[in-house]
Amino acid sequence: MKRLVQCIFLSLLFLFLIPTPSHAVLRYAECDACGYCIDREAPESWESCKACLYPLTTGAPSENKTLEIITNPADARLDPAKKALNQPVPPARGKYFTQLGCVDTSLSSFSDPGAVGGVLNFLLTKLIFPSTGVLAFGALIYGAFLLLTAQGAEMQIASGKRYVTGAIVGLIFTFSIVLVVNIIGGDVLRIPGLNSGTKITFIGYGTSTTEDSIKTFPSILVQYGGQTVGAIKSVEGSASSLQEYTVYLPTKIDLSNQVEVDKVTFLFDNDKCIDCHSPDANHFGDRNVYNTKILFEGTPCTKRTLFNINGSVLSGPFDDGVTLQNNWDTKPIRCTTM
Repeated sequence: MKRLVQCIFLSLLFLFLIPTPSHAVLRYAECDACGYCIDREAPESWESCKACLYPLTTGAPSENKTLEIITNPADARLDPAKKALNQPVPPARGKYFTQLGCVDTSLSSFSDPGAVGGVLNFLLTKLIFPSTGVLAFGALIYGAFLLLTAQGAEMQIASGKRYVTGAIVGLIFTFSIVLVVNIIGGDVLRIPGLNSGTKITFIGYGTSTTEDSIKTFPSILVQYGGQTVGAIKSVEGSASSLQEYTVYLPTKIDLSNQVEVDKVTFLFDNDKCIDCHSPDANHFGDRNVYNTKILFEGTPCTKRTLFNINGSVLSGPFDDGVTLQNNWDTKPIRCTTM
C-alpha cells in the first residue's frame, strides 16, 4: 500500500513538472505606416497606401496583417538589409505614399545616391508640371477676362496685360529650368531617372553569403556594347519578396532591333559558394541571382537566356515570369524583345 501511494505521488509530481507546451501568440503594433491603428477605422486611402507600401499583403484592415510583429528570422517579409526582428512588417523599400500618390524611386532606398533622380523626376512630372500648367492657364484666362471687360479702362487693361505676360513668362521660365535640369542631370551627370536613355528594370532576388557576420549579396554589371553603363550593387529580397532595380542606358535604343537589344547584357560578377567547400558557423552561404523578369521601357522581354562567355547558350531561353537562376560568374543574361 505504501509503495502504491509513493507511485501515485511520484506520478502526480512528474505531471506537474512537465512543461506545458506553449504556442506562439501573434503580437501586433499599434499602427501601420498607412495610418491604420488596431481596432480603429482605417483611413479612406488605406487600400491605395497598402498597395504602395505593403504590396505582398492581402486582406482587409481588420485582419491586422500590416501590424504583425515579425519574430521569425526566416520570414520573407523582413527587410533584407536590416533583418530586424520584433519589429512590425516593414514597408516596401524605396516607396513612399503621399497626398500625390505612391512615390516610387525605382531604387532600393533614399540612401542610394541615385535615388534623387527618381524623386526629382516624380516631382517634375507629378507636381511642378501640373501645378505650373494649371496656374498659367488660370492666369491667362483671368488676364483675358480683364482685357475683354476693360471697355477702355487703362488700369484694367494694364492689369490684364500683366497677368497674360506673367503667365507666358512663367511658363517659359519653368520649362527652361526643367530643360536645363534634364540636360545637366541626365545627359551630363547621368543621374538615374533624369537621363533620356532607355530605362531597364531588372526584377528578381539574390541569395547571400555570410563571413564573420558580414552578409554580402550578389552584384550585377549592366553592359551595353561591352562597356559597363550601370550596376546593381546588391541584389536582395527572396522568392516571396521580389525586388526591382532600374538602370538607364546612356542612349535610347531601338527595341524593335534585336541586334541593338543583344548589346545589353547583365553580368553576375561576384559569385561565391562557401557551402560548396567548407562552411562553418561563421562562414556560410551561396551567392546566386534569380531573375523573374526584365523590362525595357516597361515592356517585358519575351525570352531571357543565360549564355557562356563564348556565346553558346548555357540555359534557357526562359519565358516571361519563369525564374532564371544564375549561379555562374560573368555569364551574361540577354533578352529577346520581339
